[in-house]
Amino acid sequence: MNISSPNENIMEIREFSIFPYLIGALFVFIGFTTVFVPPGADFLGGTWLPEEQASWFGIMFIFFGFIPIVLYKSLATKFDKTSRVISIKRTGLLGRKIEQHSLDKIKEVYLTIEYQKGRKYSLYLKLNDNSSILLGTSQGSLTIMGIDLSSIFGS
Repeated sequence: MNISSPNENIMEIREFSIFPYLIGALFVFIGFTTVFVPPGADFLGGTWLPEEQASWFGIMFIFFGFIPIVLYKSLATKFDKTSRVISIKRTGLLGRKIEQHSLDKIKEVYLTIEYQKGRKYSLYLKLNDNSSILLGTSQGSLTIMGIDLSSIFGS
């Protein structure tokens, strides 16, 4: 998660990870090689190991590989003091969803830190009706205005 301020009236929070795409692409690659490369073939400089073709196994890998690729959404949040609006934009392969809230409806913005299995930072927006909106999460590091908070909070 990266928090920046291009000018004094705007603050932006961006969350994007390449890992869902990489893991999905790896699963799809394994699935396609299992389905389309015949057993015992010379593949990538070696012999393809399976004794028999396991098409169902490859199809499952292809299916489970496409799930993170299709379902992952990046998050961009923009606080704008001039228009007094916060815009939350979630973008993925299946489309884009934009939520807008007035800054007057915001009660507080708070950061939580969990230390289970490493550090996990979560940034929330609390509205006047006590409902919460997750603005972003980050595993391991959080950068606000160029300052890495993981070094401030320790391990």
